[in-house]
Amino acid sequence: MQALLGGDAVLTVRLQGGRDPRDRVQLVPFGEQVPPERDPDRPWPGALPPPAPSVVLPEPVPAHVLDDAGRPVVVGVRLAVSGDPARVVVPGEGAWGGLDAVVVDWAGPWPVAERWWTPQGRRRVFLQVVADGGQAPTLGLLLSSSAGEWSLEALYD
Repeated sequence: MQALLGGDAVLTVRLQGGRDPRDRVQLVPFGEQVPPERDPDRPWPGALPPPAPSVVLPEPVPAHVLDDAGRPVVVGVRLAVSGDPARVVVPGEGAWGGLDAVVVDWAGPWPVAERWWTPQGRRRVFLQVVADGGQAPTLGLLLSSSAGEWSLEALYD
């Protein structure tokens, strides 16, 4: 395939250091020995606890996390949640659009503040959720919130 498409067209995944699942993935040309961009053996303060999700979405998908009364769950500056997550809704179409699941269990939030000293700094909190989608089997979801907006980041088996 590389002969037909070019050396950089066929990629494989390698684990590298990082705080969230998307950061921990490095795509490298198949068969090449490229050093990791970030050493996976070094400590990564603020990294999400294991287990790692089995499916990391290419881009986060907007979502809503609601409490029992149907109000949006908000994570305060001191990491207190405004209410227990009771429902996860992913609006829209596509592979994950239209998801409306009842939260069975949840863990978190875990804060991640990256490059907070720069204008490009980013602050997020992560929430791990076990949800029952009704007709679908139980789902493990990794959700993140930044600036009050929730996103679906990854899925657990």
